[in-house]
Amino acid sequence: NEEHLWDLRSHAFLTLGNKGSLQGGITVTVESPSQTFIQLITAAQAICKSINNMKKIGHFDVYSFSSEADDLLGLQQLQKHTAELCESWTKHVQKARHDHYLLSFFSSRQLWELRNILFGSMP
Repeated sequence: NEEHLWDLRSHAFLTLGNKGSLQGGITVTVESPSQTFIQLITAAQAICKSINNMKKIGHFDVYSFSSEADDLLGLQQLQKHTAELCESWTKHVQKARHDHYLLSFFSSRQLWELRNILFGSMP
């Protein structure tokens, strides 16, 4: 849950005291386990946000999305991948709604329901 990640990130940041600042992201002066933890939470939060956005606009594979990361670099790469996927899908949906204006009359949830009726249920 995105709110839980935000709460966890805020709590971890507060325990750092003066060692970092929170201005549009985390700026740290010395790399510590606490700061790495905050960076992990920040990346996880961004991934969660991208996946929630894809869910809202009806991405087909979002319900079966699964991935793993072993370290901060892996999680940051996954964050970049999900952000790019979300941006690409958003452009695809906008183009589809522009090219097929009748889609504009339905929400993504309604289109999912229609797809489920026509082709079978999704997980």
